[in-house]
Amino acid sequence: MRLIRFISGLSFMLLFAACQESPFYMTYKPVDTSGWDSRDTIVFMLPEIESPSSYNVNVSVRTIQSFKYDNISLAIMLYEGRNVVFKDTVVYDVYDSHGENKGKGFPYVEYDESLTHTYYFNPGKRYKIKITHVMRLDPLAGLANVGVTLNP
Repeated sequence: MRLIRFISGLSFMLLFAACQESPFYMTYKPVDTSGWDSRDTIVFMLPEIESPSSYNVNVSVRTIQSFKYDNISLAIMLYEGRNVVFKDTVVYDVYDSHGENKGKGFPYVEYDESLTHTYYFNPGKRYKIKITHVMRLDPLAGLANVGVTLNP
């Protein structure tokens, strides 16, 4: 009986995971944990879009466990060719109102700004995303990775 429940539970989990829509694009780039200078822009060259599509542009950051600041502010610019078609500033709260860390993960703590922007991408155009931090402290120590995900 235990084996039947285990197999049915495992089957349900596999079915649920198989039904999740995978992202069109997802990658992380490393940041020097000893200090990321605001002049050092991280650039993500997006893959070519084959058909007209809308994607949710999501930006995530990962910090080391000892990151000591209350929030992280990033400037995000989406380019179509040489033209800036979208720009925004995203602020990640590191701690909640009770002082608890809002991130998850080990050895790096990840903060995910669920939806930065939904953008319509044209086929045959080249897109890139440029990200830099806009914190007062420069260079900013303790960040490990910055990631971009495009979800349908």
